[in-house]
Amino acid sequence: MNDWINALNAFSESWLNAVWRACWQGAVALIAVWVTVKIFPQLSPSISCWLWRLAFLKLLVSFLWATPIELPLLPARVESNTSWSPVLADGAERLRSIFSAPAQPDVLAFPAQEVNEVDTKLSAPSPSFASVLFLFWLLGLAFHFVLLVKGWRTVRCIQSSCEPVNEREILSECAELCRQFGLRFVPHIGKSEQVSSPMLLGFSRPTIVLPSDLLRDFSFSQIRLVLAHELAHLKRKDLLWNWLSATAQVLFFFHPLVWLAKKECQLAQEMACDELAILQAKLQPKSYAEVLLRVAENCRLKGQKGLVVVGMGESFTALKRRLVAMQFVKPITPTKAIVWFVALTSLALFGIVPWRLVAQTGEQTKQETIQRIHTAVKVPLKRGLELTYEGSVQVTVRGKETRGSIKVNEFVKEIASDGSAKVVSLRVFRHPVYGPDASLRFVSVKSDGKEIPPDEKQLAGEVPSKLLSLHFVKVLLVHFVPTQNLKLGFSWVTKEHLPVYLYAATVSGQFLPWVEVEMKNRVVKQEQVGSVRCWLIHRTLTKPVPIYGGDWAGQLSERNETLWVDAKTGIIHRVEAETILEGQKGKFRHNALKLQLKSQRVLTGSALERRLKELKWVEMMQRSLSELIVDLQVYRLWETLDKDKIDLAQIRVKSLLERIRLFNRLFPNSPYAAYWAVHKGPLTGLDHELEQTEEIAERVGELAPDFELTSVEGEKIRLSDLKGKVVLLNFVGMVLRDEQVVSRRGWIWLLGHLEQIHHKFKDKGLVVLGVWTIHPPERQKEFVEALKLPFTVLIDENSKVFRAYKVTSIPTDIVIGKDGRIRFIMGGYMDKSPLVRAIEEALKE
Repeated sequence: MNDWINALNAFSESWLNAVWRACWQGAVALIAVWVTVKIFPQLSPSISCWLWRLAFLKLLVSFLWATPIELPLLPARVESNTSWSPVLADGAERLRSIFSAPAQPDVLAFPAQEVNEVDTKLSAPSPSFASVLFLFWLLGLAFHFVLLVKGWRTVRCIQSSCEPVNEREILSECAELCRQFGLRFVPHIGKSEQVSSPMLLGFSRPTIVLPSDLLRDFSFSQIRLVLAHELAHLKRKDLLWNWLSATAQVLFFFHPLVWLAKKECQLAQEMACDELAILQAKLQPKSYAEVLLRVAENCRLKGQKGLVVVGMGESFTALKRRLVAMQFVKPITPTKAIVWFVALTSLALFGIVPWRLVAQTGEQTKQETIQRIHTAVKVPLKRGLELTYEGSVQVTVRGKETRGSIKVNEFVKEIASDGSAKVVSLRVFRHPVYGPDASLRFVSVKSDGKEIPPDEKQLAGEVPSKLLSLHFVKVLLVHFVPTQNLKLGFSWVTKEHLPVYLYAATVSGQFLPWVEVEMKNRVVKQEQVGSVRCWLIHRTLTKPVPIYGGDWAGQLSERNETLWVDAKTGIIHRVEAETILEGQKGKFRHNALKLQLKSQRVLTGSALERRLKELKWVEMMQRSLSELIVDLQVYRLWETLDKDKIDLAQIRVKSLLERIRLFNRLFPNSPYAAYWAVHKGPLTGLDHELEQTEEIAERVGELAPDFELTSVEGEKIRLSDLKGKVVLLNFVGMVLRDEQVVSRRGWIWLLGHLEQIHHKFKDKGLVVLGVWTIHPPERQKEFVEALKLPFTVLIDENSKVFRAYKVTSIPTDIVIGKDGRIRFIMGGYMDKSPLVRAIEEALKE
């Protein structure tokens, strides 16, 4: 049942997009035709009718035709090197800390509430809003379809029950009119008591049905005019074209413009038949108008005109418009007819069919494309190809070297017509200290083996591996080299973009701009890897690359890789790589990687369908994760403390956690479950963090709790005595080891911003107070005096003030305005520029 609901939700989303696209595009077309007809009232009814039909076609085509046809009419693109901006800008460190969370030395985080693991038991999925709309649409569709069938059966009954007309004069006159109209056959003529208006019935066997009283009361000349009108419908194939508006009305029964447009189209159709009948049968407009009036007077039957019925009966308002239009009936010259034909045909091609202009492919680009396709055939990228690697990584973080296991899964999702591939790369690194770390990338690989760099939002969702950043952010398949180009001594240079993501002493994990590295590739020799003969390829960095690594790494000094590439297929069977960084203390190896191909297969049939279904879910979830990360940066929740945006972020986090649980239930053996298992913890922590942020937002504007504390010098300070000044409270808690030597340099990273703020605003009315809890108590004075701080430090021995201000993270800075109310709250080690702005605004009050 859950699969049915999920399939319904997915289909409903596509249906809703198609309906919305058709509604607004169709509405534009219908309104455009209505405006045209109103501006040009003397426009030929036949042209007006065709314009309405084209508008209905646009409505239906927009509903069914989603992918536009590409027209290469724009100038050819000039490829240029693209520099990629950082994903997370200044001010988003809190979010980054959730996904990295390195331990800070000698800091006591208290009081922090532990987050329980999310219940893995999943509730059943529910139909989405789009699914509910789709079901209501099906009900309306069924209702109007029943009405359509009912009307069709009524027409069939009238057609089968009518009596044939045997008057020779009427039959001969009908045959003569058919000759004048250029019809190849003469329709049947019948009479019936069930109708009160002349009408044309049936498409395959057209029949003109005349009311019995019309044959008795109308003269032969008047009956001739009636027949001319119905034959004009037959000549114009109105019975067939009525299916167009009827189909649109059934599919878009909820669209008011469709109902109005159908009435206008039917009226234009009747006026066009009047015009054709007068011109082809050479009738007098005055006599023809008198017949229309008599038919309208006798017309009582309603609801028979529609899908397979066309006739002369009409309302008096519409009849008035038809009579006025007869005053402008005149033949169209052949030249004008050709012009209108070309105009309507062009409008149909460029107004109805969806087009999209794309860049031209120059001759050189064409040759390159052909060469890439030719090369891609020789590179073994097949849809469904899955490669699984296992190995180990030795990682150095802040001088500590540890080793962990790693597993890589490469899967080719799609192969495009130009030879490029959509590759899914999953890497799961199990670190013995920092725990599991996973990265999942959806990468476009060109046929020549080059990776297309992702955009910022995509990169944010992928969250590259923190500990493998410098050599493992790219998929293995980018190293594929056509085997016919490999020979002993062959060498070439490649330029690659790498996003640098490092642990730094001053920044807790940070996305930084892409850096371009130049790698020299050289074929050394051939070696056996098991039973496979491989080319041995060395890859080295041609020159050092500057990077940002805080106070411990300044450049990427060396990058060495060795690849064992299958001489027949080009598949990599073994990888060894290392990254050397250079900082203040010289060179050191950041990480070393060893990987071996464990399994290789090509998924087909049901296995491939299941994997593609998993990936559809994964892409949807990763897109939500990406939008969440980017939007949280845009929202700047910890700066603005906007309650509505915090609530929205909480909803999105909880929704993503629910999707992760649903994914684990639907695909319990999926290799991508490891990726979501890694993200479930940080997302749960983010959910808890947002709840705390919401509590902080609710406290802004409240009266600050009063307190009285004693400084390390013995001075007592009461907060209420500082009313009229802006006060900055800095909450810090720490535990000192007995043998730990306290030095200013060791703690300036934590307190340096307070010194800067104190010196900047001390003469403007700002009072900076440190509210600290230091253990053991006997070392409090020693600690504060060693730091040589210019502001007052108060000791909160029993954490009473901590509890009064509900401090949950260390450090926390709270700005109190001149009126004694809380103006701003900021926790953590993030950028303090929002804190400075809050102080400036409070001082201006």
